[in-house]
Amino acid sequence: MTITSPSLPTRTGAGRGRLLAGGLLLIAGPILFNLGYALHPTLPENVTAALDQVGDVRERHAAAKVIVAVGGLLMIALVLTLRRYLVPGPGRTLATVGATLAAVGLAFNSLSQVTHGYLLFWATAPGVEPAAGLAVVEAAQRTEALVTLPVSFWSVPMFALGLVLFAASLWRANTVPRWVPVAMVLAGFASGAIATGPAMLAVLAVDAAAYGTALVIASRRGGAVAQ
Repeated sequence: MTITSPSLPTRTGAGRGRLLAGGLLLIAGPILFNLGYALHPTLPENVTAALDQVGDVRERHAAAKVIVAVGGLLMIALVLTLRRYLVPGPGRTLATVGATLAAVGLAFNSLSQVTHGYLLFWATAPGVEPAAGLAVVEAAQRTEALVTLPVSFWSVPMFALGLVLFAASLWRANTVPRWVPVAMVLAGFASGAIATGPAMLAVLAVDAAAYGTALVIASRRGGAVAQ
């Protein structure tokens, strides 16, 4: 199999240090995103039951939400960077559509994660009446109330579809080994099936390998970190 090599400007000298630092920051995206879900305690969907159980792990729950949110935002930068340097010709439109869907979905998911984490953390804080905390969390999850939590339901299929389309564009562009886009898609489906818990560490390893390989190739082809 031959991997195409588009002609792109490369960085040399002092820029390599910034390139390495930027690359490490970008690859932290999928690592933090999956790590957050691995640390995320499994709670029931019922709000009352969730509030009853989250008390003992409220700090861990809130921290996991923040980690997922930060990882998601970094993944936006990573996907946009890979689109710029790895899909220069064939599949460019597909990559743009996929990256856009992924970026919007990840942004809304990050907002939802932080909001949900804060509300449950606040609702179970000492001094907050349980009935008041329950009322606020339930209100926030109604479609007509705070928008961020219902949006999270749509954000997940949105960024999942975006990542599938983006992986397809990488396959078409043929600028990375074939296993890279395949691993991205399989990791995405596995993440949706597992959702939370230590098993997400396996997804983290696959994502880190796939996105890390793509980023290294992108950096060699043109300096994969924004100027």
